[in-house]
Amino acid sequence: MTYFTNNVKLLLEQNDGLTEKLLNSIQPHPEVTVKSTPSGFPTALYKNNYIHSRYNPYKEAENIIRAQVPENVSICIFYGLGLGYLPETFISQYPDIPCLIIEPDLTFFKTTLSTRNMQTLLTHENIIFLLGTEPEQIAAVLEKYSLSCVHIIKLRSVFQKDAEYYARIDYVIEYFLKKREINKNTLQRFGKLWLKNLCLNIKIIAKAPGIHKLSLSCTGLPALVIAAGPSLDRILPFLEELAQRMIIIAVDTSLSICQAHGIDPDFVIIADPQYWNTRHLDYVRSGRYMLISESATHPRVFKLMKGAIFMGSSLFPLGKYIESVIGEKGKLGAGGSVATSAWDFARIIGADPIFMSGLDLGFPDKNTHYKGSYFEERFHILCSRFLPADFMSLKYLHNAGPIVVKSNNSCSVISDQRMLVYKFWFETHMKLYPHVSTKNLSKHGVRIAGMPYADFKELLKLARIRTQIDARLDSLKHKYVPANYKSNLEKIKQALGNLIRELHTVFNLAKKGIRYTNQFEKSLDNKRSDSDLIKALNDIDKKLISTSSSTVVGFLIQPLINEIIDAQFRNKGKELILNYSKKMYAEITSSARYQINIMKKTINAI
Repeated sequence: MTYFTNNVKLLLEQNDGLTEKLLNSIQPHPEVTVKSTPSGFPTALYKNNYIHSRYNPYKEAENIIRAQVPENVSICIFYGLGLGYLPETFISQYPDIPCLIIEPDLTFFKTTLSTRNMQTLLTHENIIFLLGTEPEQIAAVLEKYSLSCVHIIKLRSVFQKDAEYYARIDYVIEYFLKKREINKNTLQRFGKLWLKNLCLNIKIIAKAPGIHKLSLSCTGLPALVIAAGPSLDRILPFLEELAQRMIIIAVDTSLSICQAHGIDPDFVIIADPQYWNTRHLDYVRSGRYMLISESATHPRVFKLMKGAIFMGSSLFPLGKYIESVIGEKGKLGAGGSVATSAWDFARIIGADPIFMSGLDLGFPDKNTHYKGSYFEERFHILCSRFLPADFMSLKYLHNAGPIVVKSNNSCSVISDQRMLVYKFWFETHMKLYPHVSTKNLSKHGVRIAGMPYADFKELLKLARIRTQIDARLDSLKHKYVPANYKSNLEKIKQALGNLIRELHTVFNLAKKGIRYTNQFEKSLDNKRSDSDLIKALNDIDKKLISTSSSTVVGFLIQPLINEIIDAQFRNKGKELILNYSKKMYAEITSSARYQINIMKKTINAI
């Protein structure tokens, strides 16, 4: 059996996405020549340049891995496979660490399969091959792993030929690291608030139909999404005219300015849990708009805004648990910004094309929001002789970690780390939904790949279709049927009762875990081992993981879970593991206690 035949057989057993037909139809790379070496291990030349050592490729790989890879590496990513010496050496030294091999050139990959026995790589449980994969698709793979210490090894002898591809990979990884940090900080800050809001909104959740009821309801109609960036100022004088020509979808922060310019949006998207962000809505009036919300939105919103409410599916374990008994609402994209949710809603209802206004993702002319926004007015309210509004605005920009990036007019604009995460979200979704035409009306805003700039004045040439839009939306309102309120409330009440009982079990298990870890600590101090305690702690951990409430409890302690994953326990000793165990049990008891109390209050309020 040839190297190629055997390697392909192993590869197909591990990778369902590859087919033998595909591999057989690809020819080996015409510019790669395999050469023998004094060590007996083959090397190769690409355009007359050696890919690996001409003397001993394995020895070279050992030196590179030893010199470059940090001890606390959590995942290693190889840009280019070559003949596989580098990743093979890595897994021999770090067998428990995940390893991604990214190879865009399938002709090069076939050359490798034909050159040497790849069994070690092709059968290792911690190796993932990403062959000819779109960089944006790699995001889904990275979601599964700890990114506490990402190490990238570039096969420099062939890296340059695919440099543009790997630059996109760099972008994806950078996005994930930023997103992970933002999500961790956000959860730490708002986790309990999300849970509290969700429980306070329980009657609305029981009654409001899901956004899936609106799916494809506006197919073929153009839509204007109104975000709250500085460039919105240019469009506001023409808003009434634009509203005659397309569906208007406003984010919460732009609703008041829309009404001030004489229009009610058709839909308003809101998903912020904080009280202060509801202040945007202090002076809004009830209108013809339909409200699209997330279940953890601050309850004050629903007191200020009347009318039809549609809910998207919850992003949080408790919300998902509730939906499991009353039915899912329909997923609404969440990229960390209400503008991302607004675009995704426009896609869900079938709007096409979609025009984004006020989507600057940056600070054109160092402005943060449109003139007259709550944010801007707050600067003026809080300013003083010694703290002028301009200084407060400058401080806001500085604290955000400013970065200069390309703008839609081929110049540059100031953005920040958070907004670049939103930029990546949009760029990824432009690729995921290429059939949805989306254009950005912000000339000086951040350039978003796949969302070309369009002059808003061109929109004024579109046909007036407001009568048609209103007829379509009126039919939706007539079809608006609230969910079975009383039945849903009863189901929620029963589900929360069951969950409280589960949480009591979790609480008691964690308390027992604390007691056992204290006993185990004493046994270590006395330099004796207690196998019975180890077995008891393992049993507790298994029971905690197997409870149906584990994801609900784990939600509030996710920052600690990430910290433990990042700790990398190799060679750190029993004391560190024991300390983290005690900390984990303590956090579990705290999370369970908090959620039991809030759920009891919710049941009493139903």
